[in-house]
Amino acid sequence: MQVLNSDQLVFNYVGYASQTITVGNRTTINVSLKSAVTGLSDVVVVGYGTTKRADLTGAIGSVNMKDLEQAPVKSFDQALSGRVAGVQVSTNDGQPGATANIVIRGAGSISQDNSPLYVIDGFPSENANANSINPSDIESIDVLKDASATAIYGARGSNGVVLITTKKGKAGKPQLTYNAYYGFQKAPEKIPVMGPYEYVKYLRDLDQAIADSTYLKGGTTLDDYRNVQGLDMQDYVYQT
Repeated sequence: MQVLNSDQLVFNYVGYASQTITVGNRTTINVSLKSAVTGLSDVVVVGYGTTKRADLTGAIGSVNMKDLEQAPVKSFDQALSGRVAGVQVSTNDGQPGATANIVIRGAGSISQDNSPLYVIDGFPSENANANSINPSDIESIDVLKDASATAIYGARGSNGVVLITTKKGKAGKPQLTYNAYYGFQKAPEKIPVMGPYEYVKYLRDLDQAIADSTYLKGGTTLDDYRNVQGLDMQDYVYQT
């Protein structure tokens, strides 16, 4: 192989960390790649204890809590949205503070509740309020998605289990963490609307019969609408 002294060789292999070596004036290069297997030593909560991910045989999904530090959420149901395969998170309305519907691996019944079982620090709860737990207090979130959940928790775990472990005190120096978030909302430019006089005049020019039978009946004239206060529904929607 004809190379220059400044050229670099990249050695890589599946499961090993790649190495980049400058050729220099050497004719023989010995390379020893280091194993780059990641995630297999992670500890996962499985309901009856903890185990290493390398020894795990069931279908368990975990939320990387470090990702939440970059994109904070207001409740743990938002932490599950789009972060665990096979978990669907949806809301029935857009009202602030509304709880989300969590379904694991599809709905199992068309008439019964398909919500999973929540286990918070070892205590099962079938109707956990997502807004009752501060996401900053959560240490880990694991989701049991297969039959192992039923084997551990019985029929209550037939729709899957969401395991939530909160943070606990640790030995060492005290640490203080402060997180602050702020935001603002600005209404877009409102659509110009006609006032009562302009609307009745427009309707009269468009269809005289409709205007006479609705707004100009009983002796009411067009000039009577000049001093009528109009109602702009945009003010009620935007609360401005």
